[in-house]
Amino acid sequence: MASYVNNVKAEITRWTSAGLIDAETALRLTNDLEARRGKGISFGSVIGGLAAILLAAAILLFVAANWEAIPRLVRVALLFVLIAAGYIGGAVTKLRGAVVWGESLYMIAAAAFGASIALIGQMYHITGDEVQAIAIWAAGTAFASAMLRSPILTVGSVMLAAFWLVSSSNGIWSSAQPSIWFLPAALVLWVLSFWTGSPYGRVLIALSLLLYGTLLTMTQQASPIVPTVMASLSVAVFVFAVFRPGLAERAARLGAALPVLGLFGFLLSMALLQLMKFEQLGTAFFLAVVVFAGVIAALLTGGRESRRLRRLAYAGFAVELIYLYAVYLGTMLDTASFFLASGLVLAIIAVAIRRFEKEFGRDVTEPADMKAGETP
Repeated sequence: MASYVNNVKAEITRWTSAGLIDAETALRLTNDLEARRGKGISFGSVIGGLAAILLAAAILLFVAANWEAIPRLVRVALLFVLIAAGYIGGAVTKLRGAVVWGESLYMIAAAAFGASIALIGQMYHITGDEVQAIAIWAAGTAFASAMLRSPILTVGSVMLAAFWLVSSSNGIWSSAQPSIWFLPAALVLWVLSFWTGSPYGRVLIALSLLLYGTLLTMTQQASPIVPTVMASLSVAVFVFAVFRPGLAERAARLGAALPVLGLFGFLLSMALLQLMKFEQLGTAFFLAVVVFAGVIAALLTGGRESRRLRRLAYAGFAVELIYLYAVYLGTMLDTASFFLASGLVLAIIAVAIRRFEKEFGRDVTEPADMKAGETP
């Protein structure tokens, strides 16, 4: 973000010198850039969040260590006071302008709420399991996020929902299908992320939907339907983001992160298809050709505007090539010919990447990845 702001400032200076814009317009553009820079995540924000997590952990460990020595009513009151102090104190702190510390207090309150569910359930022998507790924790955090319009609580609720998704399916390698209730929950969280202004929450929701598809694929290893649908939807998202950027920005407000998510979803889906280990060698190489074609198409259509997309495309291309080499080398009749072909292919890739980067770097600077400081 900083390099982008500096590059745009240099362009504003050049436009002013060339007479393309007047001094007043240049000043307004510069002030807008400075305002956008101030809304980004700073090192102090990260440190404040980590401090909140450590403080919450310390408080909860202290309470747990002295749990038996504290009277029952005092325990309950202590937990509720901790939750109220975090939410109310965070709101007051944010109103006074200390946004980082206000959001940190929200994190403490959300952590205390999760601990309260477990401790009160244990204390009063309330029936239930861990999965239900996580669902209640996620719902409560989402409700608090909506009431307080907190971006960080939105992120926390999405992470808890993803944790619940994995827990409800008993892990990645379980045969139990993930709960279909995660899909409407993801929709609610998506709407919530717009209300609270949390682009990071939307990115995590997109990734959690890919996680849902991955878990569903693991339970249906013989069926390519789910990863095929995932790949198709990912391609649709990428095409929509690249060829209708204005409409895509109004719909998702993720800027250049949306095509990157689309490409990542495509590569993940193709990886799931290839992990099914089709017996026919022709099918495996057909999937590899689809991956290579998809990567090249992504570079040609969206690579100019996003350096992150180019890096992901190069990584996907390289991983696919290594996969083919590692898995199907034993089926090659002539190893020497394969090495020769691999060397030629790698040389072509190196030349192609160099030309791509040279072409992209001629007159394009890295654009903003988000609107108004919403860079994940």
